Amino acid sequence: MAFREVADALAARGTLEHQLDAENKLVHAAHTSYTLSDMRFRQGVDNYLSVLDSQRALYTAQQNLIGTRLSRLQNLVTLYKALGGGWEANTVKSAGGAHQTGKILPLQLQTKGSLDPNAKPRNNPLHNAGESSESSAFD
Repeated sequence: MAFREVADALAARGTLEHQLDAENKLVHAAHTSYTLSDMRFRQGVDNYLSVLDSQRALYTAQQNLIGTRLSRLQNLVTLYKALGGGWEANTVKSAGGAHQTGKILPLQLQTKGSLDPNAKPRNNPLHNAGESSESSAFD
């Protein structure tokens, strides 16, 4: 199962890289089109509707590029998880009340073997520093 997830994530990564390249080129072309439409309008050659249309096309291309970048980042997270990743940074309060970044511990160590990322670790001084001492281990 894990091998399949890694293979799927790697295949998607290659596809997303090609799509990202194509959408970058589309944004560049749409920007050029918008610039030319704006210049034509300012010289009195064309009406403002063509400027608005090319601007709309540019914004659509930019939104699609952002969506593809998001998909690529989500794919990287999926690939990282499939390869066994799971790191979490903790912040603790020092004696003076200032926040300090603690050690970065593997998620598996923090949750005592649980794979649930929302599981609350027990007896971890880095994670439980700001919590009340009245909570029991059976919450």
